[in-house]
Amino acid sequence: NAINTIQAMIVFSKDNVFVVYNGDIVHTDTNIVADMMRIHEEVPIGKANIIAGYEVPADQAKNYGQLILEDNSPRIKHFKEKQESTEPVYINAGLYLIDSRIFKKDLEFSIEYDYFAKKPWLNYMVPMLQDTKWIDVGTPERYDWLKKNWAK
Repeated sequence: NAINTIQAMIVFSKDNVFVVYNGDIVHTDTNIVADMMRIHEEVPIGKANIIAGYEVPADQAKNYGQLILEDNSPRIKHFKEKQESTEPVYINAGLYLIDSRIFKKDLEFSIEYDYFAKKPWLNYMVPMLQDTKWIDVGTPERYDWLKKNWAK
């Protein structure tokens, strides 16, 4: 419900979009938001929402929400909550470029349950699959690892 909580403070671009960034993911690509804006400008009207994704090995799949892509296509078929996998998966990397018209102001709104969980919205999501360095610092152990190893 974080978006609902800060609605009054959201700064929108000229195209009515805003960036949502989950604070427990550290990305090394300093141009990632600019790349998302470029994709937003290239896709047809109504296909403006971008989600960043990373491929992770099967043994890490259970730690992340997954992007299930259509066969032979970069389109998202559906989202899966955290679960085990026998093969590498693309995960939700916690960075989104969202069209503000997806939610109504002053109403309760959860991006995970009111947006991702509703299949019709998938027609408006474009995955931006990344291969840059990143780390999830959502646990004390991973955060400690980051502090000791990231800059090396």
